[in-house]
Amino acid sequence: MSVMSPSLTPAFANGWRKLPNELKIEVLSRILPYRKTLHVEILSEIARRNNGRTIDFPIDPQLMWCLLDHPEFSDFMMDVLFNNHKFVVTSYLPRHEYPLRSMFSNIKRLQLIVQANGPNWQWLAEVARGAHGFDSIREVDLTVWVLNVRYDEFCNQVRRTRVIVWDVELLRIRLRHWPAWLVAAQRRMLEALVQEHMARRDGMRAQFSPSA
Repeated sequence: MSVMSPSLTPAFANGWRKLPNELKIEVLSRILPYRKTLHVEILSEIARRNNGRTIDFPIDPQLMWCLLDHPEFSDFMMDVLFNNHKFVVTSYLPRHEYPLRSMFSNIKRLQLIVQANGPNWQWLAEVARGAHGFDSIREVDLTVWVLNVRYDEFCNQVRRTRVIVWDVELLRIRLRHWPAWLVAAQRRMLEALVQEHMARRDGMRAQFSPSA
């Protein structure tokens, strides 16, 4: 545990238990910053124990885990954390920084950042299928970084795979290019290719941002 969960005084405990659930959620929402984008590492055991953390979070991990671990606050804290915040996952995230298994299925808003290559495209397909435990996602923001040296390899990989279908309410896709001199014709072809091979399960098209 990151910090020892404090014992509540009888007066506080009695007062807290008398509050309606809606007010409890409102109180906890004001303790933590509202609607922040958080790196998914904050849900990992390494952040829970505050051991070797390398990322500066906008939320204090010790306070967050203290509330998550306390039986009086846990259920309401889960509601606040996963309904109000988006979590960032990168395809190169070290395994030890993945969320605790109990946290996977609670994530609803996900931001994915990947480098354009064949293995990462396969990884996206796995995430969309729920293979990594992200099976409650409602909203996905996907950023694909395209490096010129891997452009042809990535396009061929996309063409060889099935359409990646996301069972979500909102899907946004952004392409980012490096170096910036990737020619306009290549950008347009890649955008069309990704758009053709990425879809929502309900048949609605993804929101596609122009390349930058």
